Amino acid sequence: MPGDPPVNDPDEPSCARVFNYWLGGTDNTGADRALADEIEKIDPSVRRMVWNNRRFAGHSVRWAAHDVAQFADLGCGIPPGEQTHQAARSVRPAATCAYVDHDPEVTDYMDAAFDGHADDGVAVVRADITHAGPLFADPGMRRVIDLDAPVCLLFALVLHFWQPADARDLMAEYTRLIAPGSHVAISCLRIDDETLWEQLSEAYTPYPLRNFTREQFAALFDGLQIEPPGIVPVMRLLPAELRAGWYDTPRLRKSLGPAYVVGAVARKPF
Repeated sequence: MPGDPPVNDPDEPSCARVFNYWLGGTDNTGADRALADEIEKIDPSVRRMVWNNRRFAGHSVRWAAHDVAQFADLGCGIPPGEQTHQAARSVRPAATCAYVDHDPEVTDYMDAAFDGHADDGVAVVRADITHAGPLFADPGMRRVIDLDAPVCLLFALVLHFWQPADARDLMAEYTRLIAPGSHVAISCLRIDDETLWEQLSEAYTPYPLRNFTREQFAALFDGLQIEPPGIVPVMRLLPAELRAGWYDTPRLRKSLGPAYVVGAVARKPF
């Protein structure tokens, strides 16, 4: 997330812990649960959206693993269940993975989960993902990510914490640095109802949210080739459909409601 690392106060809600709660995890506090419940009262579809995003992340990683062997989960948080390296290794057993977050609580949790980096193919990196160059130069990143080879970058419900122009510039730097053949998966929250957007953005206190337009979201992929069928809601993404292509029909859009997660997967051309 942009800005200084959060001060981890159990009496103040944390972005990572709130999402952990929505995903059914136990690494959260009363303050996190209270905020999450308040937001769900405003929009009861929030928990479903977070789960759909998690499915998008896992499916995108498994899809990319057919082509690449190294992964970076940027702004990883502390989601329960299947982790990024596990999804990748279900397709490519030798896949390597870097988990990156600027929240010390997140990286401490991930370090403990991996028993002090016992797995040589996994690195946990405490860093601000706003600066791609210094991030890729970090020793932990260099241990598992080789920029001369294709990599898959995952930005799952992360970039909407930046202003759209700043997020576009950020992605331009990442796109410039990664090798041809690399994959990039991005998802963001989208709210079509202005009143609902105002209510949710005011209620969500850990970080300011941005409501990207379709054009602003598309700009994140400048210099990349978006895979068919392009930028779509991820609400009904099914595993078997990912490699064959997603779908975005009038019936689907009608069933989404005003708040949903939009996503796309792209690759850097050779």
